[in-house]
Amino acid sequence: AICATAMIAARRAGVRYIPTYVVVGVTLWYALLQSGVHATLAGVICGLLTPAHAWINRSGQRLEVVNNPKSVRQLALAARESVPVTERLEEALHPFTAFIILPIFALANAGIPLTGEALATIGSPVALGVGIGLLLGKTLGISLSVAIAVKSGLGPMPAGTKPHHIVGVGALSGIGFTVAMFVAGLAFTNSADVEAAKFGILVASFAAVVVGLSVLSQRSNSAATETVHQLDSQPSDEAMAA
Repeated sequence: AICATAMIAARRAGVRYIPTYVVVGVTLWYALLQSGVHATLAGVICGLLTPAHAWINRSGQRLEVVNNPKSVRQLALAARESVPVTERLEEALHPFTAFIILPIFALANAGIPLTGEALATIGSPVALGVGIGLLLGKTLGISLSVAIAVKSGLGPMPAGTKPHHIVGVGALSGIGFTVAMFVAGLAFTNSADVEAAKFGILVASFAAVVVGLSVLSQRSNSAATETVHQLDSQPSDEAMAA
C-alpha cells in the first residue's frame, strides 16, 4: 500500500524520472514476494500506476523555444517527454526481458534435461515429428495460406511485402515453446515421449530462428545491393551539369 501510494503521489506530482518508478516497483515486488502474494501482481500495479501519457500535449504548448542557449535543453526535454514514461521504460527493459529473462525463464520451467540421454532422443520419431511439424509445418502452412488468400482475392498482399517476407515470417512462427510443450504434455502419456517432444521443440525453435533470419536478412542484403547498384548507375549531378 505504501509503494502504491508513493507511485500515485509521484504521478500526481508530475515526476517523470524513470529510476523513481523502478525503485518503487522493485520495492513493491520484494514486499509482495515476502508477504506470500504472487509477485507478478507488482507488475500489474506498476503498469497501472506508471504515467502512460506524454508530458507534452499534441499542441506543443509546453515547449517555448527562444533564441538563447536554453532552447537546446528545451528541445531535448521536449523530445524525451513526448514519449510516455511507460513506453520509455518498456523500450529500456525490452532487450533484457526478450533476450535474457524470458529465455532463462522458459528453459528453467520447460524441464528439459540437457544430458547425454536427452540428446540421444533427437533422432527418435517423436522428436523428429514434432520438430519437422513446427519448422516445415508452420512455414508451409502460413506461406500457402497467404498465397491462396491473395490468389483467390480474399485479401491483397500488404504494400511492400514480398513472397520471401511471408516465407521468413512463416519460418519464425515455428518458434514454439509454452503452448507446444503444453500440447505435448497432453498428447503423450509416456514420460520418455514427452521429454523427446520437448527436446524436438527446443531444437526446432532454434532452427526456426536461424532459417527465418537467414531468409529475411539475405533478401534484405540483396535488395540493398540492388539499390546501391541503381544509385551508382545513375548519372551524378556534376555529369549532368557537364
